[in-house]
Amino acid sequence: MNARERFSACCQRKEVDRYFRWNPGFWPTTLKGWKKEGLNTDFDPEKYGRDLDEYFGFDKMVWMPQEIAGACICPFAPRFDEKIIEEDQNCRIIRDGDGIIKKVFKNNEDASMPQYLEFPVKDRLTWEKIKPRLELNEELRFGNWSQLKREYGEEGRQWPLATTLCGTFMLARNLLGDEKLLYTFFDDPGLIHDIEHQWVNLNKAIFTRIAREMDIDLIIIDEDMAYKSGPLISPKLFRQFILPYYKELISHLKNIGIKNIWVDSDGNLQELIPLFLEGGATGIFPFEVQAGNDVRKIHSDFPDKFMIVGGINKRALSKDYKAIEGEVDRVMGYFKERRGYMPTLDHTVPPDVPLKNFQYYFKYLKQYDK
Repeated sequence: MNARERFSACCQRKEVDRYFRWNPGFWPTTLKGWKKEGLNTDFDPEKYGRDLDEYFGFDKMVWMPQEIAGACICPFAPRFDEKIIEEDQNCRIIRDGDGIIKKVFKNNEDASMPQYLEFPVKDRLTWEKIKPRLELNEELRFGNWSQLKREYGEEGRQWPLATTLCGTFMLARNLLGDEKLLYTFFDDPGLIHDIEHQWVNLNKAIFTRIAREMDIDLIIIDEDMAYKSGPLISPKLFRQFILPYYKELISHLKNIGIKNIWVDSDGNLQELIPLFLEGGATGIFPFEVQAGNDVRKIHSDFPDKFMIVGGINKRALSKDYKAIEGEVDRVMGYFKERRGYMPTLDHTVPPDVPLKNFQYYFKYLKQYDK
């Protein structure tokens, strides 16, 4: 089987020659450290190591630019001009491409959270000013369409084509900030609904445009709407403000031929799983172990209801080989005779994982190929 056939068969819970081998990526700091440990190949740290698939032996999966429909970033067209407002030896205060003003610390920038100072939407007036950035605007959003078609649209390709989109909650929190967003659910629900209507209409337009000339194998909806103890919003708020828009968009995506739509959120999302499934999602990841996720129990609670991706504790890889074996066996021993699971770590690989440990983890994982 080629990579595309293998990915499709895994997602449809059909017989495969082996698991689809995928890794969600690496911290740039991790890759810089691995260079010193002997990682002898060229790569772009800003791609989270996705261009290292062939080097490590993962199945090839190609990603469209996240600027098209967003990811953790907003799907603005145009994006805001990035600007340094203040700078000293320890940090920079910047306005980023999402229009957020934040303090970024220079020491281990990719491993530390910025301090958010100001968000672009403060009221209805500021929302109306930003709203045109969330329209299709084909010239800006697809200015390199001919190149994309040459790279991704060829007939009979042997690898899956994936892309991301900025989720409903992710978009609203990027616009308003967490605290104001949570108040606005109650203080001005109409504003939230207007943001979500714009989200649906934009993504329907984007993917209708793409699907006319390309087959997309996977869309990942970036949400990051949970923390260690549970989701950032209640099921009641989800049902009122998010579920209708998921249903509308995902139904449209499936109607234009896109079968696999996964949700990506850190933290413990278990309370919202039934609602994501009701909305039409076909997969969820990465199921961080430190947030209380156990993919074995989740599968037993929702047998064959969706693709479970991840759930192998990345922290085990910073220990010894025995710990790595124990963690892989914990998960894979359960899924060895079951389908609907794609084995990978529960998040990107952090810098405390030695290169030799990651290589051993991947070698040991392959013994469970089927």
